[in-house]
Amino acid sequence: MRWREVLAGAAVRHSDKPPEHRIGAGRDRTDSIAEFLSVCVAERTGGDPGSVPLDRPFSELGLDSLDLLRLRHHVQSRLHVDLGEGRNSGRGIAALAAEIAGRPRTVPMTDSGESVGDFPPTAGQRATWLLAQLAPDSSAFHLSTAAEVTGDLNAEALHRALTRVAHRHAALRTTFPAIDGEPVQRVHAVLAPAYAGHDATTWTDEELAARLRATAHRPFELAPGPLVRLELFHRGPADYRLVLAVHHLVADLWSLEILLRELDAAYRHEIGAGPTCHPVAVPGFAVVQPWIDNQLDAATVAGAEDFWRTELEGAPTVLELRTDRPRGPGQRFTGGVSRFHLDATTSARLGALAHALGTTLYVVLLCAFQVLLSRTTGQRDLLVGSPVHGRTHAETAGTIGPFTTTAVLRARIDPGESFADLVRRAAVRVPRALDQALLPLPRLVDELRVPRDPGRPPLVQALFTLQRPTGPPGDALAGFLLGHRESRLDIGGLDLLPVPLPDGATRFDLQLTVAEVGGVLGGLLQYDAELFDAATAERLSGQFRTLLIAVCEDADRQIGRLPPGPHPPS
Repeated sequence: MRWREVLAGAAVRHSDKPPEHRIGAGRDRTDSIAEFLSVCVAERTGGDPGSVPLDRPFSELGLDSLDLLRLRHHVQSRLHVDLGEGRNSGRGIAALAAEIAGRPRTVPMTDSGESVGDFPPTAGQRATWLLAQLAPDSSAFHLSTAAEVTGDLNAEALHRALTRVAHRHAALRTTFPAIDGEPVQRVHAVLAPAYAGHDATTWTDEELAARLRATAHRPFELAPGPLVRLELFHRGPADYRLVLAVHHLVADLWSLEILLRELDAAYRHEIGAGPTCHPVAVPGFAVVQPWIDNQLDAATVAGAEDFWRTELEGAPTVLELRTDRPRGPGQRFTGGVSRFHLDATTSARLGALAHALGTTLYVVLLCAFQVLLSRTTGQRDLLVGSPVHGRTHAETAGTIGPFTTTAVLRARIDPGESFADLVRRAAVRVPRALDQALLPLPRLVDELRVPRDPGRPPLVQALFTLQRPTGPPGDALAGFLLGHRESRLDIGGLDLLPVPLPDGATRFDLQLTVAEVGGVLGGLLQYDAELFDAATAERLSGQFRTLLIAVCEDADRQIGRLPPGPHPPS
């Protein structure tokens, strides 16, 4: 069984009825909700629902933030109850079932009409827009992917398919003009994605590679748009290259997965190989996000503010990385990328280590990255950012838009402590921080009155992501989006092999992204090329790999004794 079957109500143990039809009253209601949650957890962990412990916290069962978000969507869709914000990871099935049984039914999002016209941007969109004004030529604000395409490609049908997806999703028809110096989120009734085809049959490989890079990183015009483009390069019979780029103002990685899945279905329809697909537009981001914000009561927001004031009290807001060049007066958002892979054995051992320590792979990898940063900076107290899917309501699961927020994760590194103990502490603290990631990072920066330095990102200068797919076709899609050559996609019967893009432009000093493809972990370290040489980034990614191998060998070793060298004094 798969999560999408659970979400459809088809994977209910002992019954073909949807879960809400099996929920009784009183104690029977609580018990049946607990059984329902056990089925959900077992779908993720691969175990038997009857053997899932009812009193162990979800974090100890191996559920990470994405799993908990899926669980929240599932409960909303089938039980019509919202789990709410905060501390879900620290609860177990029994406690959560009792709470759900006593909660009122939620009010579903109402149809607010066609989302066309001018809307105020979110805090995150406004911050991105302002940064884009400072570096209009940077690709740090793009989501780009390139691919080799093999098959009988119908270029006109692919163009029509992308236009069909844009018609369904208002975010892909959104532009950002400025009115009196402030951005406006303008949703158009009709705005076709940018499309171009090129005859590349006579180009050299070097010329083609240069054109792919240029296409992926070419700036978008934010006011007239469009903010999504597709370009095809014809190399020969059944041989093409493709570049797809979307601006961060209108999409996140979850959105890019939606776009690729729906492009597959729409292209099959256009060439007569599939049924009519997704004829109805989904609620647009410009109307969905305000609705989500309105669901947060003042007490919940105040609680999140209090949490972050306490959590980050006395924390350093500057990561003192040892750079190859002095930091300039302003960010230029240029970058490069260093890629690495682990072998299957090490990848499996890391998963086993996480299970043994009662946590998730995400927490283990995060701790290793924090140890590496502590080694590099000499700091024993530091902050790392991590993206959090902001799709807190089931209605947003299929909507393209920039829902992602950034959680701030604090680490206190003691060289005399074992790596295992660091992970155990993080297994408690990190889920709490992720649960409270309700405030957009720009608002959190303002709330905490973080000093601004135009030469560095505020509050967090390093970002960590464990990229996991949000739906089919599984880890192949996660690997594809990271440019892993082992990953392949099928789009309408076409075979797509990713083409890694060498420019790793990022808004942060360092940005580490890891994904699992076919049981093997791989990743990329993006870096600010104004600060670091390529050789430095290669050394850092190599040290991260060495550190992961070492903790697999002996997680009880003191952090200060882990390779690739002694921990620097504070």
